[in-house]
Amino acid sequence: MAFWAVLDACVLHPIALADALLWVAHVEVYQPLWSRDILEELRRSVLERLPQANIDRRITAMAEAFPEAEVSGYAPVIEGLTNDPGDRHVLAAAIVGNAQVIVTTNLRHFPTEACQPYGVEAQHPDAFLTHALQIDTERVISALARQASSKQNPPISFEQLLDRLAEMTPAFIEEIREAMQELEARNPARLERLLGS
Repeated sequence: MAFWAVLDACVLHPIALADALLWVAHVEVYQPLWSRDILEELRRSVLERLPQANIDRRITAMAEAFPEAEVSGYAPVIEGLTNDPGDRHVLAAAIVGNAQVIVTTNLRHFPTEACQPYGVEAQHPDAFLTHALQIDTERVISALARQASSKQNPPISFEQLLDRLAEMTPAFIEEIREAMQELEARNPARLERLLGS
């Protein structure tokens, strides 16, 4: 596993983005981490739009797919932190989980001066996924192809998935499209295999 990253509730909320992050973890580009507090925050944020059973099913599936993802024992660390009070539990989980990154859209809640002393960096999912692509381009392409093929109700094409993700992660999608063009020019059969995986 290349590195550890805490996924904040705000990036686990939009389904397409959350699935992309989890599929990239599934192909072992990084190890995802979260805490019970993060999952509770996720549950509260989607409760207005989804039935409780759907949320519980999703959280159970995440726990089964990544049994080592849940960080615990971070409560004593919270008190000494200086980032946004509402998100200190997230930084504490990152510290205890030895994460290098917190993936979040709330970057202002994790200023550099609050995170850097603990070797943690807050990254927007666009920057995080772009970095993952640079680590292992083919695995990330394969992960998104698997994400698209797993959607059956309703089905979604690979291109439709990229279009949807481009709304939240435009730089990442631009880079993935460029990487795919290069791979197609160099080895079209290899790209076809990745998209079929």
